[in-house]
Amino acid sequence: MKETTKSQKILLHSGYTATNIGNAFFTMGAKALIKAAAPYAEIYEASTMPRYNWMYRPQRVKTKTFSEKVAGKITAFGRPRNSSDSANVFTPFADNTPYEELLGDDKSFDLFSEIDCDVIVVAGMMLAKQCFYLIGPSLKKAARKGKKIIFLGVGGEFYSQDEVELCKKWLNDLKPIALSSRDDTAFQIYGNLVAETFQGIDCAYFLEDAFLPPRVAAKPYAVFNFDSIVSPQISCPELNIVDAHHSFSFQPCDYFKGVCSSFISDLPQDYLTLYANATEVHSDRVHACVAAMAFGVPAKFYGKTRRDLLFCPVGADKINNELIKIDKEKLKSTKCRSIQWLTKILSEC
Repeated sequence: MKETTKSQKILLHSGYTATNIGNAFFTMGAKALIKAAAPYAEIYEASTMPRYNWMYRPQRVKTKTFSEKVAGKITAFGRPRNSSDSANVFTPFADNTPYEELLGDDKSFDLFSEIDCDVIVVAGMMLAKQCFYLIGPSLKKAARKGKKIIFLGVGGEFYSQDEVELCKKWLNDLKPIALSSRDDTAFQIYGNLVAETFQGIDCAYFLEDAFLPPRVAAKPYAVFNFDSIVSPQISCPELNIVDAHHSFSFQPCDYFKGVCSSFISDLPQDYLTLYANATEVHSDRVHACVAAMAFGVPAKFYGKTRRDLLFCPVGADKINNELIKIDKEKLKSTKCRSIQWLTKILSEC
């Protein structure tokens, strides 16, 4: 097998941390995975966030719903925060965003597609409608310039018929050279559309290879991270509670009501240090749970989303019912296979 050389330039799609700091977790993990597979390659990072900011610019907002988004009256990721005392009341978010209308005559500078590179890697919830509208145009430009595209640890958001049909169309247009999934459903639906595929895991499970958290000399604590529902009644006797949130651009005022210790930061490393030193983590954020488990901390997930399928490949399929601490040896084995697969793909580019 050929080794990748330093002349190989790899561009990793990154960013969108202002809307959800958890987006940094899988890109940090993806970078660690790429480094392990191609230690001599040059790795760059860039974002398509300028297109997102163009889409939500205030002067083009025409409806009350999007005016409320700009005013910060709902959370940055588009779901109305449930004000009910009952944690079981939850209205799933349907992706009815009128992307065509909001993007309009997009005049944002597409820096991402202009970067000199050989390979582009995209990770995370790439197989979703919003991602293809925001990231897809840059990938199409890059593909036309001869840049190879790899989907690494990707999955969908809803797996609705509309989403699947759109994603299949984009995959046929982009013709990525390789795709690894982060959940088995994504692999089953899209695996036959790409020449080189791997039934993989979410890249955030590589966080332990990406970041060495310092020790926190604090009293034992549990982290509660609830952004779409009000924190349910959870018994954590003899533990301090840290109330964390992944959105630092827009914070509903109730994030700061009646908590002993609130935690909102703009550094992903702060959150990873917080999770890695916790006794346990409870959250409706999938990547809060993934980050905790990646560092060997038990977590329980309270959200209602098809994105929770990314827990199954690491044996955490019961995480909705109980605290789960994943088997680190099995995870290590899965990560090794992921590295071997990506090494082969990159060495053949």
